[in-house]
Amino acid sequence: MTKALTTYGYAVMLIIMAAACRKEQLELDPSDIPSGAPLVTVVYNPEALGDRSYNDLIYTGIERAALSRGLRTMQLSPSTTSAGLAILQEYFKQMSSPRDTVRRLLIVTGTEYEDFLRQNSSALEGNPLADLLYLETKEPLSGKGSTICLPYYGAMFEAGAVSCAFSDEVLLIAANTVMPAIQEAVKGFTEGFNANYLPSDEDKALRIEWLSDEAGGGFAIDDNEAMSLLYGDGRFEVAPLVFPVCGGASATFYRVSDLLGGFDYIGIDSPSLSPPLSFFGREAYRQSR
Repeated sequence: MTKALTTYGYAVMLIIMAAACRKEQLELDPSDIPSGAPLVTVVYNPEALGDRSYNDLIYTGIERAALSRGLRTMQLSPSTTSAGLAILQEYFKQMSSPRDTVRRLLIVTGTEYEDFLRQNSSALEGNPLADLLYLETKEPLSGKGSTICLPYYGAMFEAGAVSCAFSDEVLLIAANTVMPAIQEAVKGFTEGFNANYLPSDEDKALRIEWLSDEAGGGFAIDDNEAMSLLYGDGRFEVAPLVFPVCGGASATFYRVSDLLGGFDYIGIDSPSLSPPLSFFGREAYRQSR
């Protein structure tokens, strides 16, 4: 039973973090990596990729680390929770076999699959070549596997403070009201915003928009819903700075914003700004209804 981060899992995680921050030329070509090389598989929450932030940085870090260390990768962003669970079920069957000869590390990046992992982690104990790394929790697994929690509060506090200085109105879009990591992110952002709020800033405002009240919800949104949230009649007197904390749904907001004229937006770790807002965006949306 592994209740702390194993040496192998910890080393891989450090390599991934470092690789995500570096831009050096990669030494290996994917075709040079042998078919029997260790395999790192990442399973993301549904629709998590495309957030230009946490999940996309994990993806980039994994690929860079793999190329520099001669590892194979398989990164999977399922469209639904049930699809993700089906992937994990099949993968656990393979990883739990003592006859498996490939060294494997499975990384699960979010809490959507926590019940499955806690119920099945002991199945990996018969395979010395298999390991599991589960992010987003402080609680150890009862079976084989390691956990690590990457706290959001500090980064989000700083983001909130910067946002307050950057814009008179800030819109924080949060995936759901249930997941602890999302709650921590919203708490940090709100307290950072308020800490930088001066008596002379009485015209500044922070609005929080929750996309879902269900665990795992809010990580996907269609274009019409995103347009309505950003451009609906009377939503905002002035164009807010948009800060999405909603996984893959963030990509929809970025795309809609860029297409219809754009809000300014920033994200954790990977700040990028859309074109300055023009009221053409609102008018285009109104005319399309």
